[in-house]
Amino acid sequence: MGLGFEMAGAIVLFMFVGHRVDRWLATGHLFLLTGSFLGIATAFYSFFRRVWPLIRQGGGGNAK
Repeated sequence: MGLGFEMAGAIVLFMFVGHRVDRWLATGHLFLLTGSFLGIATAFYSFFRRVWPLIRQGGGGNAK
């Protein structure tokens, strides 16, 4: 559950910052979109950084 909050938090944080920069510079939705892509990339990086050691140890499920 903590991993889900961490992923959602990263996406929301980057989108919020992008939105604020767009309002400050009056650039439409340029930084909002950029922030959302950066937030998604950060969330996936964080996810794989936590999950990859579990997969390498063989605790990744029923993969054969």
